[in-house]
Amino acid sequence: MDFLRKEASSEGSRGEEKRGKKLTSFLLLSFSLPIQIINSPNQLKGTYMLNQPDAEVIFDETTGKAIGVKTAAGTAKATLAVVGDPSYFPGRCLRSSRVVRATCVLSHPLPGTGDAASCQVIVPQKQVTPPRRSDVYVFCCSATHAVAPRGRWLAFVSTTVETNNPEAELEPGLALLGSVDAKFVEVVDVLEPEDSGSSSRAFISRGYDATTHFESTVDDVLEMYTRITGKVIDLDAVDPDKAGEDE
Repeated sequence: MDFLRKEASSEGSRGEEKRGKKLTSFLLLSFSLPIQIINSPNQLKGTYMLNQPDAEVIFDETTGKAIGVKTAAGTAKATLAVVGDPSYFPGRCLRSSRVVRATCVLSHPLPGTGDAASCQVIVPQKQVTPPRRSDVYVFCCSATHAVAPRGRWLAFVSTTVETNNPEAELEPGLALLGSVDAKFVEVVDVLEPEDSGSSSRAFISRGYDATTHFESTVDDVLEMYTRITGKVIDLDAVDPDKAGEDE
């Protein structure tokens, strides 16, 4: 999808900043993805700005529409919309749930996986004692994926919080890991936008849930594409770049 690709070179972006006239029709915000400046509603292209935790989305006081993003480097104006994750839109999101995640460092692959370089295990909710309403997810990867040094594996265990003792809810997944060299646990809110963004032109993604296969994230991206463009993208199209375009 064009709106997730960096179309403008960094050199071109610097040139626009020097002229102090960075005008865009579309901005994409994320801590892991940059701001994207898009110049056409039909062909979503633009420029990104990476790692801007202090970025402030600007709204028109009269219309309530998102009109730009202010950072220490300056202000980028948007004529169409601003897209970003919930962290950039305080007060415009609701908590739908909470997720507890454990990141574990191992010196071995997951037991019982045939020394697999990577694997994913889903512990069904009804196979947990006592039974849960949510599955427990385990994902493991290694040096094969350039995410850890040789001889080390990273395992991630996550689930939706259902009790006052979130870490204990991970035990069915942690029990599958074998010995653990180090473990880091966090509990985070899963946020979602209060509205579709059609009026404010502030399109907000949902927070990451407990799943480790990213199916829900892909669904969110596809749904956002439709909200933003009014078109339905067909990933089975022969040419994905032309999916959703008017014939």
